[in-house]
Amino acid sequence: MANLAFGDKHNLCAYLDPTTKNANVLGKMIKISEADVRRVLQFGGEPKGMTLIPERCIKGCFMRIKYFGVYNEYSIKKGKLLLQYKFLAHVLLHCISMRKGTFDELRDLMRSAMVALILNKPFNFFAMIFRYMSDNITKAKDKFLMSPRFVQMFIDEKFP
Repeated sequence: MANLAFGDKHNLCAYLDPTTKNANVLGKMIKISEADVRRVLQFGGEPKGMTLIPERCIKGCFMRIKYFGVYNEYSIKKGKLLLQYKFLAHVLLHCISMRKGTFDELRDLMRSAMVALILNKPFNFFAMIFRYMSDNITKAKDKFLMSPRFVQMFIDEKFP
């Protein structure tokens, strides 16, 4: 059996402080901000775009794409969408949401992100990812880190 060896970078551990969004890595403080998310993840987007689309616009968009479920302002059922929009909702929920279960509902930011993609409106995905990461620290009961690879990318950037 081969001996497995990991680089020193892979053994770093970050402890995020929920009040300031700072991380303590090997006794050094690093600050993680929305600009860091934008720079490190390197995917296109609008830094000045919206993060929450008005409810009226969301409802209008879902009526136009023929959402055939009962519309309420809290959640949209993925199963009540047409096939191509169901696939878009599925990709959004599994790739960039902080959901741990019930992957059948689109809530607040996910509905806004889907409407922005459908209507080709500018949307600030960086702020959404940063908010989800912050919410996992401050609001979650079990403080489960949903995106450890993102945090590892921040550590790699700060400690080359």
